[in-house]
Amino acid sequence: MPSTFENKNSNMKNKFLLLFFSLFFIISSSYAEVLEKIEITGLNVIDRGTVLSYLPIEVGDNLTDKTIETVRESLIKTGFFSQVKTDLILRSLNISLNENPTVKYLDIKNFKDNEVLSEEIILNLKKNHDLITGKIFQKKNLENLLMQIKSLYELNGFYSSQLSFKVDIDSNNRAGIVIDIEEGNQALIESLKFSGNDFFESDFLADLIDVGEPDFFLLNYFTEKDSFNKKIFDSGIENIKNEYLKSGFLNIEFEDIKMSLDKNNEKLSIFIKISEGPQFRLNNISIVGQDIKFSENEINNFFEVSKGDPIDQKLIIEGIKKLSNSYANKGFAFAAIDSSLASSEKSDEVNVNINVSLNNKVYINRIIFSGNTKTQDNVLRREMKILEGQLYSKKDIDDSIIRLKRLNYFDNVSLSIQRSSVDSDKVNLLIKVSEKKTGEMSIGLAHSSSTGAAVNAGVRQRNFFGTGNTLDLKFTNSEAVEEISLYFLDPHYNIEGHQFSYGVFSKKLDASNLDVSSYQIDEIGAQFGYGIPIDSDSDIFGELRFSSLDVFCGSTFASSGYELEQCSKNYSHETTSSLNYSSNTLNDNLFPTKGTRKNLKALISIPGLSDFNYFELKSGTQTYFDLSNNLTLKTGLDLNYSQGYAGDDLPFFKRHYSGGSSSIKGFDFNSLGSKYPDGNPKGGELSFLANTTLISPMKYDGMDQMRVGAFVDMGGLSEKISSFEVDDIRISSGVSFVWATPIGPLSIYFAKPLKKKTDDATKSFSFELGSNF
Repeated sequence: MPSTFENKNSNMKNKFLLLFFSLFFIISSSYAEVLEKIEITGLNVIDRGTVLSYLPIEVGDNLTDKTIETVRESLIKTGFFSQVKTDLILRSLNISLNENPTVKYLDIKNFKDNEVLSEEIILNLKKNHDLITGKIFQKKNLENLLMQIKSLYELNGFYSSQLSFKVDIDSNNRAGIVIDIEEGNQALIESLKFSGNDFFESDFLADLIDVGEPDFFLLNYFTEKDSFNKKIFDSGIENIKNEYLKSGFLNIEFEDIKMSLDKNNEKLSIFIKISEGPQFRLNNISIVGQDIKFSENEINNFFEVSKGDPIDQKLIIEGIKKLSNSYANKGFAFAAIDSSLASSEKSDEVNVNINVSLNNKVYINRIIFSGNTKTQDNVLRREMKILEGQLYSKKDIDDSIIRLKRLNYFDNVSLSIQRSSVDSDKVNLLIKVSEKKTGEMSIGLAHSSSTGAAVNAGVRQRNFFGTGNTLDLKFTNSEAVEEISLYFLDPHYNIEGHQFSYGVFSKKLDASNLDVSSYQIDEIGAQFGYGIPIDSDSDIFGELRFSSLDVFCGSTFASSGYELEQCSKNYSHETTSSLNYSSNTLNDNLFPTKGTRKNLKALISIPGLSDFNYFELKSGTQTYFDLSNNLTLKTGLDLNYSQGYAGDDLPFFKRHYSGGSSSIKGFDFNSLGSKYPDGNPKGGELSFLANTTLISPMKYDGMDQMRVGAFVDMGGLSEKISSFEVDDIRISSGVSFVWATPIGPLSIYFAKPLKKKTDDATKSFSFELGSNF
């Protein structure tokens, strides 16, 4: 039984606990209230919703002194406000704000355009730092902008550049910002020295850097080689490193790169200390972990390096890529390949170990096309070299994409590979196309230096109703030519991919308006063609052409007797048979960067069905070499040869001509070769053209539809093949520009003859619509 003392002690404890909890409740109630309202004042540009989105509390939350302080800190961190005040009155949180000014303008003054800054660069800098008109001005953004501009100047060698700024706030709380740049002089490289380079000469290494000691003073005026640029210099250091790695110096290091400026920060001395390390040579390449065995010759073909050669890491990487493609062409789409270097018995030789994990063979599950709203699926599928259910082959897939691009129905063709969610050894090919306009309808007036004033009208559809067929209907009425024609081509007449074509035409030619001679031809006829594919890239196409024609010799011919014998004949019928071989491995239809296009055509008039006997041989080849991402080399060779047979001369109206934009540029249209006494060209049995062009893309405002080129043309024309002389050759060079406009390629060129005769008619400038490189 508890004592009286214990009962009293227990009562005191209970009273103490009651008092403690009462005080705790009172204290807690004074510091934690339920928020019922948020009042915001001082807003001008920023809306209430934006402010609320930054608050860490909302109506209904418990509010303490700590949360109130967090509210203030959150709003200050936004950078939108110069002052934030908070006050709690009767469970209402009152927030008073002073907004930072908005950007009224930002001007950057006293910079030389395109030296370091340009209007485009400045616009991007403003956007990146939120300093465009209407944005909230934050001082930290301006400070970051100034730091970046200063860094850009130093990267370009302007070490003495100085920046100052001024910020004016107007009565509407808008900030006008002016940055003034004192560029100073760009640091010029006085000396560039190397040490430690025993394998390569210093001059060779210096040539790998596009900046350095000045060239001969006249040349340096144009090259500005001694103008320092950090980006170009770093690229040159990378070139030196790659050159060493190509030569087997796997441990190449730059121990020190010192740059010393004079007291005026205008003369720069550069010292590069190199540690070459040992030169390693190849001992052996081994491929392990694969089921497919390769011979030593096959391995050498992959890696293009043999035992005893210096180790070239670039060739090893390219070889691994070729090896990977070889497996991918055999169905191993997801083979994992890695390489490692291992020491050999000799200290200066290494072994290259290629480890291969093939995984499973992969098959094509589905081929899914998208974006072809007009072109039928079967038109696309017949271009595919790989079909559903077949073993995966990277080469066949790549070739299929190229064939789709060559159709010239699409602006873009892209491929993505999707693993099947059901079968791990199957993939789906997702091919997305972006269709372009393949139909052309034209009507208008034009003038050409070659054909005179003309009225043109026509309808041409290269993808007729999405079937892949071509329908071409055109009408031309010019000073030189009146023509109306209809042509239809089915490039996949049957499942074997044969081609079938037919057409009708009517043509009147007045050669005197072609800068040729005084004669006219009226012709009407029809043509039929049939083609057979040889392989995926080439085909043979035969054609029969029937026509009825009248040839009228003009007064010049009649009075002077230039072609009296032929003019006295009654030409009324012509039937020709031709066979054309064509091959196309170009990687793009409009602007190719690699591949070859070939054409070889033989034509003969059929005896008994023609009033004149002649044959014609034509060949043309264009090859493109991908020199780099921005440079393509194109070479071309065209040869035309025609001659009469069975005792007949080649009709004068079947002769070849030379000179002009589609021939030897820099000379007037159809102006070269032998001439009649009145100065008009005769034409000839033989013409040839060889040209070389360096082509580079020219991008503007995100467009990649322009190309510039530098070319050299060499060609000639001979009246008789037996009388051809070296003196008949002409050479020209120049620059050209092509823009793929929506209505056809626009071409401009400037050319200068390098080899000509005194009486040659030259033409240095040409502007055309509808031609290409």
